[in-house]
Amino acid sequence: MEEQSKNHLASDSSGSSTTVVTMAVATRLHLGNAKSPPSQERYDAIVQKFYNFASNNCGASSAVIAVDATPKFPDYDLPTVIQTSANRAAAAAAAVVVVVVHLFCCLF
Repeated sequence: MEEQSKNHLASDSSGSSTTVVTMAVATRLHLGNAKSPPSQERYDAIVQKFYNFASNNCGASSAVIAVDATPKFPDYDLPTVIQTSANRAAAAAAAVVVVVVHLFCCLF
């Protein structure tokens, strides 16, 4: 049997079509109990590490990052910081699409 790519399942014994498997790996980033906002460089490293994990370790075609968009520090926009890091990671190696999802927490 010839070797299949990591995004395909082997065809059945009748030789019918190969099924393409698309996988996304997701994580969530938030500021938690931080006393001050982390630097852009810190998030660049975090997002690049996640991107590498999704792509190289998992063979994912998408890396999804959910971001807590609730403001915690004045003049600090976490979703924009993460989006910048995601854009930089994607520009470095375009094999994985990085999607940033903004989360708003609502307490009732």
